[in-house]
Amino acid sequence: MKTNKLLVTVQLVTVLLLWSIFPGLCFADQTIPMPGLEKPVQIAVGTDSIYIVDGTSICIYALKDFSLIKKFGTQGEGPGEFRKWADVQVMPDHLLINSQTRLSIFSTEGEFIKETNPGFYSLKTFQPVGKRFVNLGFIKEKDRIWYLLNLYDRDLKKVKTLCRLTRNEQADKMKIDALDVGFPKLHVYKDLIYAEELDREIYVFNDAGEKLAVIRPKDEKRPVTDTYKKKFFYYLEKSDRQEYLRVKPQLRFPATFPAIMDFRVADDRIYILTFTNIEPNLTEVHIYDLKGKFLKKVYFKDIEISPLLLYPFTVKDGKLYRIYDNEKTEQWELVISPIQ
Repeated sequence: MKTNKLLVTVQLVTVLLLWSIFPGLCFADQTIPMPGLEKPVQIAVGTDSIYIVDGTSICIYALKDFSLIKKFGTQGEGPGEFRKWADVQVMPDHLLINSQTRLSIFSTEGEFIKETNPGFYSLKTFQPVGKRFVNLGFIKEKDRIWYLLNLYDRDLKKVKTLCRLTRNEQADKMKIDALDVGFPKLHVYKDLIYAEELDREIYVFNDAGEKLAVIRPKDEKRPVTDTYKKKFFYYLEKSDRQEYLRVKPQLRFPATFPAIMDFRVADDRIYILTFTNIEPNLTEVHIYDLKGKFLKKVYFKDIEISPLLLYPFTVKDGKLYRIYDNEKTEQWELVISPIQ
């Protein structure tokens, strides 16, 4: 009895100590095994359902008990089929699914309705904003590529270019910025467009294409350490040794980490994932209101696969939803954590 009381006391003290150090850390995780998933790449949450993109198929689960309702979609060229990849966006009364050069509409129950073809290759998904769409295009000028934030009408005809977005890797065509994590990040929330510029700012536009604000998140100018570089190269070599040998001579690291690794907009908040990673695998996240006022920091647990690769995740109704690969059970899991 004394031993049990001592153990409980030690556990309580440990929890309180961790909470004092990481006040945004949540311990009340809900973990649901997902034995049918093979290669999940995206998760989206609706009113009553959870949608998980698994390769070129989409699985619909009931939010109340996480039972599988339906799995639909396959790779192909026919109606309702997807090309190489799929991206699902949950609308109030339908699903909007991007697949390379195809834009498909399904019911929220996964029934095919119709599709359109924009007639050109899409770098990113078309996202509805008001009665229009926003997407990324690009233009090459001499040795430099600019990403274009474009506004389209409902027929996917270009209305205007909102701005040019730059990427660090283009400053020297013989070098590649090791911390450049792909295309500029883009999200739409409540008919406002949030586009990331140079990993350090977020531009805000309305559905008319007017620039409303520039959000400049807290930039701590943390130095990129040799320890981080070793970790980075370890995961790169582990994932693809040939690619590692090819790009290593071209890779360069900035003196300091960017302010933004990734971000989401939900619940009238902007969640900015930083490069600050604290063991055991805690990613520091800074939360701002929609006007750019810093509110607090929290920690997302077990969200990083590697230094630059994240598990599929989303934020909705004050909760973090993520798909996690449990190496012990060799099974994918859905993990839901309240954000404090």
